[in-house]
Amino acid sequence: MADLPDIQRYEDQALGSEGMLERGPLLVELSRLLHEVAGAGGQLALVAGEAGIGKTMLVRHFGRMVERTTRVLVGACDPLSTPRPLAPLHDLAEPLRLSDLLHSGSYQPVELFGALLNRLRGPRPMVIVFEDVHWADNATLDLLRFLGRRVTTTSALVIVTYRDDEIGGHHPLRMVLGDLATASGVTRLVLRPLSLRAVATLAAGSALDAADLHQRTGGNPFFVTEVLATGVGTMPETIPDAVLARASRLPAASRAALELAAVAGPYVEGWLLEAASGCAAEAVDGCVAAGMLRCDGGRYTFRHELAREVVYAAVPLQHRRELHRAVLAALTSNPQTQTDHARLAHHAVAVGGAEAALHHARDAAKQAVSRAAHREAAAHYRTALGFAGGLPPEERAPLLEALAYECHLTNQVDEALESLHAALTCWKGLDDGEAQGRILRWLSRLSWLAGRKGDADRFADEAIAMLEASPPGPELARAYSNRSQLHMLSSEADEAFRWGERAIRLAERFGATDILAHALNNVGTAQFCAGNTAGSIPLERSLRLALDHDLQEHVGRAYTNLATSFACVRDYARAMYCYDEGIAYATERDLDAWWLYLKACRAQALLDQGRWDEAVADAEAVLAHPHASAPSRIPALAALGHVRVRRGDPQAAPVLAEGLALAERTGEIQRTTPVVAALAEGAWLAGRPEDVREVLAATYAD
Repeated sequence: MADLPDIQRYEDQALGSEGMLERGPLLVELSRLLHEVAGAGGQLALVAGEAGIGKTMLVRHFGRMVERTTRVLVGACDPLSTPRPLAPLHDLAEPLRLSDLLHSGSYQPVELFGALLNRLRGPRPMVIVFEDVHWADNATLDLLRFLGRRVTTTSALVIVTYRDDEIGGHHPLRMVLGDLATASGVTRLVLRPLSLRAVATLAAGSALDAADLHQRTGGNPFFVTEVLATGVGTMPETIPDAVLARASRLPAASRAALELAAVAGPYVEGWLLEAASGCAAEAVDGCVAAGMLRCDGGRYTFRHELAREVVYAAVPLQHRRELHRAVLAALTSNPQTQTDHARLAHHAVAVGGAEAALHHARDAAKQAVSRAAHREAAAHYRTALGFAGGLPPEERAPLLEALAYECHLTNQVDEALESLHAALTCWKGLDDGEAQGRILRWLSRLSWLAGRKGDADRFADEAIAMLEASPPGPELARAYSNRSQLHMLSSEADEAFRWGERAIRLAERFGATDILAHALNNVGTAQFCAGNTAGSIPLERSLRLALDHDLQEHVGRAYTNLATSFACVRDYARAMYCYDEGIAYATERDLDAWWLYLKACRAQALLDQGRWDEAVADAEAVLAHPHASAPSRIPALAALGHVRVRRGDPQAAPVLAEGLALAERTGEIQRTTPVVAALAEGAWLAGRPEDVREVLAATYAD
């Protein structure tokens, strides 16, 4: 490994390097972090900056500086219409000996993440690069969160690059960055635009005015070098003009190869260029010689993604479709790529062929599900449904149900409800009573998640009536357990027991482990709520069943109800253990609905223990999430509002007002109680006893 003085000398040399002007200090910092690996354990460097600012150039230069003594591996995210699950890991799989597990299709994400973590615990330091994670799928973001929390246990410097100007407040990456904000071993580096002095250095010898060039390009290195590469004495009107001016000087065959490379995506294999375009090797070499493409291990990439986007946009629409069609045909005919359905779906959609787009999008969704990339699975199902207009109802309805389930897992409740209603219409037309009962039960559950208790009760009763008209089966057991759950949530213990026991008997009769886990959870929680701590027995049995059979949603639910039940009886040691374990489990598996709810409830438990700052942190993390449902928002609002009441913060009022409005819609005393308690305490602290009585009477009148 190069030592710090060597790197310092490289900083001085970088002043004369076109690609590394004013990047020397960042190279020094990356070198320092690599040195830290040997002493303090692995490090995570988050490298941010706008498009074209030089993030890739920085990490490539750093890689070349240390590659003689340190292993350097690079994986990248793809700018596909729907990202491929774990795209960077596919690039890293072979050198890290993860290919068999990654391509088995039967792994669990935590198993794969754990295997990667073990590979990064070797005796010698290594550098792992994840590029362009602003395009990452949710599974990749989960992997980054997983690594970020454990990076100090490794022997790796993990470098993550992303465009900070493309991740708004609700971007999934923003949430990962927030989760890692206080993690040990995490460092943030930001690349700034070049100064006027640096731009003048680059423009020396050209006919362009350095100040004008700096002003027009904003000091963006990519824009500066593209303008200078045009070789003309006047400033191009736009940056795309500069890129296209370079491309226009290529021979016709090389321009054809360049256009196909732009259509193929962020990278294109050599065989694909030849098969899809018929271009000779000399044509591709011309693109490389002109600096438009670079060759990296048998794959060709544009020098910068912005250049690819410019060339792609300049290809006429009809010709673009023809190129997508050629790429799709070549990928489909190659055994190594014909199962990469996310990539195939991207090109099939661009072509506009309904049959191919439907086929590949549906299979891409299934692959995403197998990798716990549930947001991407939902996106692929949406794509498939966009081409499913010609399908008969019995084939379209399962797609709608699949989309609804993925939306449910990712807390997109309104879209899930919309999809279920469309599926119900399909099954009604086919007069399929069991399918209708299944959908009605799902509508009940999701209506509750949306804070619509009246709809939840109505759909629950309709589901039972529909399913009881046929011989008993697993779907009827699910409907009984759903009814038990609704009573449990409304603190109606006797009814929760009655319906829960019915569900348990049917579940055991039909060997339905998932239903058994669900019903045991309802019965155990109802017992706890009725003051019987023996409820922990069925609850813990529910958790064991769910863990043993990988019933991820039921694991999340079991941790939730164990934690909240222990908190109710003030057994905070066991409650916090269940909260922490449940949040870690749900976070690592992309189960947004569960980690959000667990974190919201944990905020209340932290408040009860006087840990106000931690309670606020949990509550604000939940409220910042764009898809937090009403059941998650209510306890978060209650905890945040209660802390503000105790701190005399006037901003408590609007927070509690929102919480009360949401809670009253649920009709459940467990939702309204924490909010009302905070409101009553606020009135008492303000010396308004009459308001205390009014608030409490309105809630506990019955």
